[in-house]
Amino acid sequence: MNKHYAITDLHGMGKLWDQIKEYCDETDTIYFLGDAADRGPDGLRVMRELFQDKRVVYIKGNHEGIMENVAPGLIDGYTYDINLWLMNGGKPTIDAFKSLSEPSQCWYIRKIRSLPDVALYTNPKGQTIILSHAGIDPDDMDNKQPNRYGESPWQWDRDHFYSKWNPDPKYNNTYIVHGHTPVPHVIAKLNEMDRFMDRPPRYTSWDYKILNYADGHKFDLDLASFQTERVALFDLDELKVEKYFYDLGVDEKNGQ
Repeated sequence: MNKHYAITDLHGMGKLWDQIKEYCDETDTIYFLGDAADRGPDGLRVMRELFQDKRVVYIKGNHEGIMENVAPGLIDGYTYDINLWLMNGGKPTIDAFKSLSEPSQCWYIRKIRSLPDVALYTNPKGQTIILSHAGIDPDDMDNKQPNRYGESPWQWDRDHFYSKWNPDPKYNNTYIVHGHTPVPHVIAKLNEMDRFMDRPPRYTSWDYKILNYADGHKFDLDLASFQTERVALFDLDELKVEKYFYDLGVDEKNGQ
């Protein structure tokens, strides 16, 4: 009871969200790190329930950012900038959005515009946790500016994967929890850096679990849920996975 959790990148996988919302107690807090919709079939339903669930602290992801930028034009019949949304798996969300009444469409847009880019949580152990969609280096907290394409680094950045953890003692008790980039992609980038530095790669495979890296200070929770049909419920009070949830019997098929 009264636990603090993080989940991320549900991407329209409604059955995964249904399990999480039933598992968590009414006194718990759930930080959702963005990307509720697109790819999977239930994006708008999942997004709506996340907005309405009083337990949820909803942080903006890049897919929410795309929807925020493109959806207003759909209301007025403009589709000239829809390609980015489609290329990022937006068709199920676009089709569902078009079927809504205009007041409902505007409700989604207003709710997305109100979302924060980052949240801070200090757990009972005194560990400060920075929660955002894409992740960050803590000494860059005040320097996050849009890139040349106008994209928010809070939603899109992947450069921080290559950074060493700052050894300044003031960051000893600071941790980063994020999504955005599926764990195997982060592993590939870290291994690429190892090859560049003429070091043996630190990872040889992915076991469908979250990734703890950067000297133990960063956690990537993105399990590519749309493809793997699994999601992690991360305990922010203990800095470990509370439970992995599966869809379509994937846990039984793989002996998990």
